[in-house]
Amino acid sequence: NCYSQYAVIEKNIALCDNVQNYGQYWFRTYCYEDAQKQLKEPELCQSLENIYSKSYCFMGVGIGLNKAELCEKVTADEEAKNYCYSSIAEETTNEKICEKIVFELEKNSCYANIAAKTKNTKLCEKVTTNSLKELCLWRIKDESK
Repeated sequence: NCYSQYAVIEKNIALCDNVQNYGQYWFRTYCYEDAQKQLKEPELCQSLENIYSKSYCFMGVGIGLNKAELCEKVTADEEAKNYCYSSIAEETTNEKICEKIVFELEKNSCYANIAAKTKNTKLCEKVTTNSLKELCLWRIKDESK
């Protein structure tokens, strides 16, 4: 979007704060993510004063650079932190990152999605909900046909 491009040109990630969210914080996060894919400078997030902007910036940067350690800096919103971890875990197929997810359903989904992507039925065993575990195994079995 134009704000992320402007943020890159000016090297001022705070310009993404101008993105209207319309009730969804993801719009602004995408700006941070897009800008950081080009800037690759997570320290720019630290300069943001608003705790939510800073958190969403680190989330966007973490996802954009596939760096789970940046998800730790998402302190304003536990759901955003979990989303950060699951996005990176699924993109990199690193199930160890799923362990950092607090919400059980999201953690289970993380394991199941990586299992399906890698066709690794052993990961389905980490899913704690029986119905989701069965679905995980079925997805792998169905995709191998």
